[in-house]
Amino acid sequence: MLERQSAVALEVLGSGAACFVVVPRFERLPLGHRTSVPELVAVDLRCQLCGSNDVTDISYLVATVKWDAKAMKPALLAIAEEESRALWANAKTGEVFAPYDGGVDVVVSSSKRRARLEGQFAEWLSLRSDRL
Repeated sequence: MLERQSAVALEVLGSGAACFVVVPRFERLPLGHRTSVPELVAVDLRCQLCGSNDVTDISYLVATVKWDAKAMKPALLAIAEEESRALWANAKTGEVFAPYDGGVDVVVSSSKRRARLEGQFAEWLSLRSDRL
């Protein structure tokens, strides 16, 4: 699983590329609140957005990091075990790598780029017609 996630992340984010890591917390935190999480070693997260609906409060913690699959391994493992959530967005392209317990979602810059990635990772794609 980690090898597959790392391969997709490398294509979407780029090795050593500047990225925003976004970690949701289901609680209301004050804007600017600084914190860290054990699965993102030495990453200083700050609350950049918060809100609530009728069901829950949510805050988004954000930091700028350089993508390094080895350094992000604890976070990827925590996400796979449903102990944490996070996504990474390339700071330059805006492309998104969003792992979850059953795989990875990506948001890329064009349908041409999506088609190239689908071809590259065809054997890993869901067999469902909607790719979910």
